[in-house]
Amino acid sequence: MDEEKFPDYCIVGYFTIALKTLEIKSTVSKTFFQKFDGIARDNKNKIFPVFLIGQLGRCGSTDKKELSGGRILEDVFSMIHIVQRFIGGRIVLVECDDNQYLKKFYEKNGFRHLQDSEENGKTFLQYIKIIH
Repeated sequence: MDEEKFPDYCIVGYFTIALKTLEIKSTVSKTFFQKFDGIARDNKNKIFPVFLIGQLGRCGSTDKKELSGGRILEDVFSMIHIVQRFIGGRIVLVECDDNQYLKKFYEKNGFRHLQDSEENGKTFLQYIKIIH
């Protein structure tokens, strides 16, 4: 951005959203699985399209009181709702490290732990939120 034209603007937070396919493992309960599918045929491995929140954060000097993580999530969901009108979809996924702060943050904001995932030898927790 040209700072001479926009001297009062700076990036204080950011997020990325992508489409991804999520494979639901057979260890997920039939009741929980039904929320994905809408009908509980069985809970064998299934694949669903999801909105992936790939990154979410505040820029270095931004104060938590000035911009909370919850406020950034509000912007994420505003954007997802716009896209949802055109392409559909109802599941939002975040993958995070097994970190107590992150787990509490996502649970406080309506996400539920679904399952763990391994990628390149590293384990991630997968949290989902179903939107309407």
